[in-house]
Amino acid sequence: MRPGSASARECRRKILILTMGMGSGHNVPAASVAEAIARYHPSVDAPVVDLADDARPRYGRLEKRCWRFCLRHPEILKPFYYATHRSIRFVRVLDTASRRKASSDVLDLLELERPDVILCTHYGPANIISRLRKDHPGLPPVVVLITDPFEPHALWLVEPSELYLLSALGRAEELSAAGIPAERIRNIDFPLRLCFTSDTATAWKPRPAPLQGKNAKLRVTLAAGGEGIGRLRAQVDALLKANLDLFLVVLCGRNREVREALLKLVQERRSARTTVVPVGFTDDVHGILSATDITMGKSGTSFTLESLFCGKPFLITQTLANEEGCRDFVLRNGAGWFEPTIPAQVELVRRLVTDRALLREVSRNCRALGLRNGSRQIADLLTRMARDRARFGAVPPCPGPRAAH
Repeated sequence: MRPGSASARECRRKILILTMGMGSGHNVPAASVAEAIARYHPSVDAPVVDLADDARPRYGRLEKRCWRFCLRHPEILKPFYYATHRSIRFVRVLDTASRRKASSDVLDLLELERPDVILCTHYGPANIISRLRKDHPGLPPVVVLITDPFEPHALWLVEPSELYLLSALGRAEELSAAGIPAERIRNIDFPLRLCFTSDTATAWKPRPAPLQGKNAKLRVTLAAGGEGIGRLRAQVDALLKANLDLFLVVLCGRNREVREALLKLVQERRSARTTVVPVGFTDDVHGILSATDITMGKSGTSFTLESLFCGKPFLITQTLANEEGCRDFVLRNGAGWFEPTIPAQVELVRRLVTDRALLREVSRNCRALGLRNGSRQIADLLTRMARDRARFGAVPPCPGPRAAH
């Protein structure tokens, strides 16, 4: 059969991956699974669609603005997060009302793409599709990848989906308590970029010398998530004033303004012992982490697990309400520290410059976790589902979560 023939095209399966780009917490898992499908199942198409992209004004712009506001004011997010954490009835009403206008956009997208299976790395599109199925019963099965691995918020559980993927680090009891049948829950390893696996490590070249900082006593990577929103300027300023023997790589994400401000700050406040390299949005997180001694930043799931996977102690500087599970996991396993104030962060870094024994101990704790990359595991599962759907046809109705848990 020729690759370009009509019969070959008919045999191809499609897994549509829907995400919402609130930082990198939902986009990185989506891209990681798509990468695994492309590598290990090249006969399967796996387009990734970000429904919070600015090109989709009816859906994503308001939510993205709200998310950025929460990043700047985490103290406002926390009480609301915990007040609604288990209130499925309340968040169902809220979620339905806020996404009503987006339903037609999602339905148009599904009619255009015609996927065999849908993977959602954000609860928004999963909940919309579940509600659409009431009037469109022929829609394909939805697999929900819960990117809050330790204690899922009620927003993940307000509408029924065919399968829920929960990190093996989390507790399936949370989903069971919400009325989700055990056969619809699958524990998996959390998906990371394919460069964070042993079989692809040899394909990655080492970082260029300017980003390695081989002569520094301590190499540090400071990050503020995909949006680059945080206290980067104040943190870098404090570390420059401390004049420590550091090589500091600062991941500024998509925030060009803060990167330019850091470049200016470095020029104004030159330090003989501290080298600062501000970096914009990059896909080479693996290369940067491989050349670092410790990481610093917000305890988002992907960056936290990538750091620990590489055996890098994590100094957590900020935690949003939905990230406290990651923070507690790091502290519980002795894989890092939590210092929310900048002076305390500087003092810990100062200690690590000379206390190599402490650095080695915490690095051993990171490696002892034995974290694995679940991207291929998920890719294999989705591919099997896509092929089985062609054989079994429409998805049977699935029960919904309870009103409260």
